[in-house]
Amino acid sequence: MKRKKNLVILVVVVAVLCCVIGIEQAVTKHVDSINTTDEVILSFDQDSITNISWTYEEETLTFDQTDDGWCDSDDADFPVNQDTMADFLSWFEEVHACFIIDDVEDYSQYGLEDLQCTITLTTEDGETTVSVGDYSTMDEQRYIEIGDGKVYLVEDDILESITTDRDEFMQNDETPSIVTLEELTVSGRTELDAVYNEEGKYSYTDSYNYYQVEDDGTYLILDDSSVESYLSSLGSLSLTNYVTYTASSADLSDYGLDDPAYTITVTGTVEVETEEEETEDESEDATDETETEDTAAEEDDETEAEEVETEDVEFVIYIGVVTEPAEEDGEEDTVTAYARVGDSEIIYQLTTSDYESVRAASYDDLRPTAVVSLD
Repeated sequence: MKRKKNLVILVVVVAVLCCVIGIEQAVTKHVDSINTTDEVILSFDQDSITNISWTYEEETLTFDQTDDGWCDSDDADFPVNQDTMADFLSWFEEVHACFIIDDVEDYSQYGLEDLQCTITLTTEDGETTVSVGDYSTMDEQRYIEIGDGKVYLVEDDILESITTDRDEFMQNDETPSIVTLEELTVSGRTELDAVYNEEGKYSYTDSYNYYQVEDDGTYLILDDSSVESYLSSLGSLSLTNYVTYTASSADLSDYGLDDPAYTITVTGTVEVETEEEETEDESEDATDETETEDTAAEEDDETEAEEVETEDVEFVIYIGVVTEPAEEDGEEDTVTAYARVGDSEIIYQLTTSDYESVRAASYDDLRPTAVVSLD
């Protein structure tokens, strides 16, 4: 009887051990293999990409690359900023994985079932889909999957560049920052013909360099700081709030631009960057010479930095004004100002402050406030 009892106990112990071993093997089976690495898992030449699309926050954007550059797949008229697109695509030129997780069975633990974002790149060789999962706060890296059964942790988070706002890829018009003014003319509700003449002898003092040219050929003094402040306001206009990017000549009347309230023409020079200056900066960073040679190189760079290369420009800004009468007595009319740069098809609505700045271009706005200027 005692022997039988011992046998039963032994069988129970063996059964328990088998269960423990089975559970341990099952758990081990589901532990993913994680390898530390620095491996390039994606590499795309930007010119080889013919289409890119992404879905993020339930919104999808799609762009095609044609012989004329990138365009919106759903709206060929949308002006795409090619530089912005190139900066965005630079992420895909070489994607490095810091960790590789093999034999993945449960993608949900990495956020790769309920995805944050899906990106599809198309080339002549086919499509590549990048699935973007959770962000690992411990590693400060993003989980992604590219369809090969593995999960990768990448240090550069693509979601920092992803947007659902198509306007962030729009090629807005720009107004240049004038380094040296040659002539500033304003016509319409305000008349101005201003020139820069540092050697001009049209004043009792050399404190002024800007002048208003009258019809009879006489020169009236303008305040330097006022003119330069006005030029600065033109160069910093907020041209982002567009109302249309397909304006035809027939549409201009809707914005008061068929007969502009103000036509502003600026002729002068702007500063331009040169490849030589960039090369010098790079070579200075890479120099590992003696202290004497380093000092000489720094002096050369300082001398070069003082030389600013410029180019001549001329640009025109048209300001249209639309006034809607007040609905009730005692209320003010509603005034809306619009801007158009040159012959651009983009029409922008100006803020009140920008409109007030650009319309203040008469002689009375820009003339000196001091009765006399004495050194």
